[in-house]
Amino acid sequence: MRAVAIAAIVALVGGCGFHLRESGHATLAPEFSVLRIAGDQRAVLDDMRNALVIEAGVRVTDEAPYPLLTLSSESIQSEVLTITAAGTQNDFLLNYSLSYNLRGADGAILIPSRTIRLQREYTFDKINVLASERQDAFLRAAMRRDAVHQVLRALSSLPRPANAN
Repeated sequence: MRAVAIAAIVALVGGCGFHLRESGHATLAPEFSVLRIAGDQRAVLDDMRNALVIEAGVRVTDEAPYPLLTLSSESIQSEVLTITAAGTQNDFLLNYSLSYNLRGADGAILIPSRTIRLQREYTFDKINVLASERQDAFLRAAMRRDAVHQVLRALSSLPRPANAN
């Protein structure tokens, strides 16, 4: 009886169109089934390429005449939030930003330059320095992935041509 109830709930949730956030599915308009990607930061380019291929089924190419997604001005900066009574840095704020734009195959601007800004806080543990450094690296990678998914959602939200189904 319990298994039937669970199966019914799963079927209802899946049938209503609900998907977990970043569940690995993005639908782009057909004219974006092949894209070019440009930028100067290797890590974000790799993450974007993987997201486009795996989550949206896009073919990434270096050849013209396909739309060009440009990822630029990726930066991650750290600032001190709190200092202990002993004068040591305790809490930090990571500020991440990524600028991007999209041009059509004809060079027309489809998405003008936009900047994604993210912030994450973390506490530095002076007793467990290695774990704190790993936490910093993990947060930086997670912020990059979040920004990539925001770009992917922006691409998914572009209007489809009037003659598309």
